[in-house]
Amino acid sequence: MQQTKRYLRTVKVWLFAMLCAFSATSLHAQTQDTGWLINEQHTPIQTRFVVTGQANKAEKTLAGYLEVKLSGDWKTYWRSPGEGGIAPSLTWEDSHNITHMDWHWPYPQRFELLGIKTLGYKHDVVFPMTLHVEDMSKPTVLDVKLTLSSCTSICVLTEYPIHLEFTPNDLTLLDDGMRVYAKV
Repeated sequence: MQQTKRYLRTVKVWLFAMLCAFSATSLHAQTQDTGWLINEQHTPIQTRFVVTGQANKAEKTLAGYLEVKLSGDWKTYWRSPGEGGIAPSLTWEDSHNITHMDWHWPYPQRFELLGIKTLGYKHDVVFPMTLHVEDMSKPTVLDVKLTLSSCTSICVLTEYPIHLEFTPNDLTLLDDGMRVYAKV
């Protein structure tokens, strides 16, 4: 009987320790992803920013991506949208410990509406990003405003606030994030 009680107590302590460790890991991982952002004034579009945890310490860079989901016939534009449309943009000057960001653009689709030719994306698109940081050991604040134009037969310009806080050296590799990043 005593041995059974001791065994159960050991199991409870072990389970509690595992739960604490899992919770700490989950909370830490969540700081690398904004979660899906929706602007209530334009709900057909969802976006999120993910820092994958992949880092090049020698070059002081981090891999991340901006993912955009467009419902139905909505589309957004490439860096050079063609005869119409507005390219997505990021305003990141309020960020801390970030010197600049490189936006990498997947190959776009061609669209034509009423004789106007544009280049862009429909449905889902992932834009890989490279974040250049000053110091990999210091707290970093990614404070960004995404301005995204989306169109069907009408166009809507929408802003999304992106905010993440992390220390580059403390990031963990996000398996799902790396998988999405590697597909682009």
